[in-house]
Amino acid sequence: SLKSVFTEEVVQAGKAMDAQGDGRTKRRRTEEPAEGTDAGSEAHAWHFDMLHDGARLTAFREAFARLPKTAVCGTALDIGCGSGVLGLSLLMCHPELPRVVGLEVNSQVASVAKANVKRSPQAKRMSVHACRSTVVASLEELGCAAGDKAPLVVSEILDAGLLGEDCLGTMRHAARQLLAPGYHSVPASAEIFACAVESLTLASWQHLQGACTSWAPEAYLQDTGDGNPHDVALERLVAARGARVLTSEFRALGIDFESLPPASGQHAVLEVEVMEGGRVDAIV
Repeated sequence: SLKSVFTEEVVQAGKAMDAQGDGRTKRRRTEEPAEGTDAGSEAHAWHFDMLHDGARLTAFREAFARLPKTAVCGTALDIGCGSGVLGLSLLMCHPELPRVVGLEVNSQVASVAKANVKRSPQAKRMSVHACRSTVVASLEELGCAAGDKAPLVVSEILDAGLLGEDCLGTMRHAARQLLAPGYHSVPASAEIFACAVESLTLASWQHLQGACTSWAPEAYLQDTGDGNPHDVALERLVAARGARVLTSEFRALGIDFESLPPASGQHAVLEVEVMEGGRVDAIV
């Protein structure tokens, strides 16, 4: 079973969880280790939650089962492979798949993935490399045949804000250097839903960069904004009367990972249902 394969990941990343219930509390990846815990274990404790997210693993397995034959006829890339759970699951689902190449930037996590692969029945069909995919110019550098391109990419480099971990930059590089034309991706697409909010608290988080010191609409048009969206627990903010929701939920952004938007960006005009009058301070 998959759970037995990832015992070492639990040992490595979950030591600090023993005294904290069942480990379901979400952690930020940059959070400082708790006092009295092992820093190496606590730094990766968020992996523990992901490994026990049954809905997530089920969704990936179901997506793997729906893949066409053209997706599993060559090398598959697993970008951000973590402990190897997705790559090994893919191999278990498709015995005909020749090979999975996993890439994991965190060397400590990559070593766990290598150990998991080594003791797996799929050991001869998966390799793990401790590096960013964006430093790889070709699959030949990863031990594949010259000119080889992957017809399938599996990735788990999405954060709570969807694109905060440079997902699009990583996927654009892979599509240009490592993937075959018409490649398949799991996940294949993603959507962000949002609403307009009035909140002095959220408004206080925003400020213009550079030399601009006074209000000017032109400055807002020229400002590139913050590339890393803030994490907001909107329900708590509303409950504390720190925000008012002004609109109904709307589809704010859609990304097709098999046909990526241009680096110049994308835009659309949206029609949104207004529920309450007020000042729009943020889109959440």
